[in-house]
Amino acid sequence: MPGGDRCAAFVLDRTVLQEIRSLYEHSVVDNPDRPFPFSTDRGAAKSYLVHRALLKCLPATNPADRMAIDETALELLGQVLRSAYARAGKAPAAIRASTTRSHASLAHKVKLLLAAEFREPLSLDRIARSASSSPYHMCRIFKRETGLSIHQYLTRLRLRMALESIGDDLARVAVDLGFSSHSHFSDAFRREFGMTPSCMRATASIARIRQISKNLIS
Repeated sequence: MPGGDRCAAFVLDRTVLQEIRSLYEHSVVDNPDRPFPFSTDRGAAKSYLVHRALLKCLPATNPADRMAIDETALELLGQVLRSAYARAGKAPAAIRASTTRSHASLAHKVKLLLAAEFREPLSLDRIARSASSSPYHMCRIFKRETGLSIHQYLTRLRLRMALESIGDDLARVAVDLGFSSHSHFSDAFRREFGMTPSCMRATASIARIRQISKNLIS
């Protein structure tokens, strides 16, 4: 409206919010209704960029990208609260050795699940339940351990499997690997490998595949 702000409101699940707060305020576990130690916080440039990108892609997102939307929203929430708590003089608790091992184990569980069910329409909630974790904790730890979001890891896994079937009907390959359409598959394939699936099929050779494989993350 003229002279006013253009705002976006995020309605948060109480358990997710409490989980993040407990990283900085241990007393929140026993007192979940305790007020924040701040009422407002100025937004960082990185958080604002993630916020605008999230809002822009929401209306046009397809079902196959819902996991990416969920992960981005959780990441944004974590960024905003981390910044606000830092300005309030509160830092997260130090990570113990036993926690480090637990985090590595969690990331490994998620990798095993993705490897077994990469063709299925997975969601963060389903993966978190299978890994005996919460979605926020799982996403945060997986990215810390692997350098990738779960959606990025899953997409790259699916695209690697696509190379095994590059000579088959590409529309069928796209559907079988969990992509919403042939175009969605082609766009992801081009971003990952620098060419479309059809171009890859037409120019496939041992030398070409070796060149492409140098860009893959183990």
